[in-house]
Amino acid sequence: MIKVALADDQPIFRLAMREILASAEFEVVAEFSDGQDLLGRLGEFDLDVLLLEPLMANLEFIDLQTLLRDNPRIKVVLLTVCEDQHIFAEALKFGCFGIVMKQIDPNEIRNLLRKVCSGNIWLDPMATSKIVSAFLKPPSDSGGRVPLSARERQVVGLIAQGLKNKEIMGLLFISEQTVKNHIHSIFGKLGFSSRTEVAIYGVNRGMHLPVPVSRGISLADDAVVH
Repeated sequence: MIKVALADDQPIFRLAMREILASAEFEVVAEFSDGQDLLGRLGEFDLDVLLLEPLMANLEFIDLQTLLRDNPRIKVVLLTVCEDQHIFAEALKFGCFGIVMKQIDPNEIRNLLRKVCSGNIWLDPMATSKIVSAFLKPPSDSGGRVPLSARERQVVGLIAQGLKNKEIMGLLFISEQTVKNHIHSIFGKLGFSSRTEVAIYGVNRGMHLPVPVSRGISLADDAVVH
């Protein structure tokens, strides 16, 4: 029997996965709806596979790296709506066994779990394309890094001030998921993999100095600042 854990903050999705895996071949032994709960309790369970949404609540990119590094016995498969090529490439580097978009045919879920438990890596076509693009992306004209947008520079500055995602969300009047999306984009553009690196980058460039932030900010989210 293949023992599976589900980590996703959408109850409906977890319910659907339980129904898909309801057979004598699979057993769902744990569910997690919050990133911190996942990190705190994962070691309590005897698992073969963890199906993980990396964009779930309270799970930062550095947490994903830690999870992959500290739990080599568990085969982690990203089952996600995320399309961030940087996350995909880094997840594979740290030991992820599969990356699958949630558009996958439900009938394929069982097959991929069998393959992964046999030691194979499973990548669906969209994930493969994005990973290849990450490695083939030509260097930019700004010291090998893609310029940050005005909104991304704001996020860098707030991270450099020590603010958490929920605090940034409140200051910028955006959702927590949008904050996460900006951070993932910043990681990809700057080649970073932790908030500490982002904070140091922001401090070194004077971006950490507090500035008024309002709903009526004049800089467009996609305005590029070199």
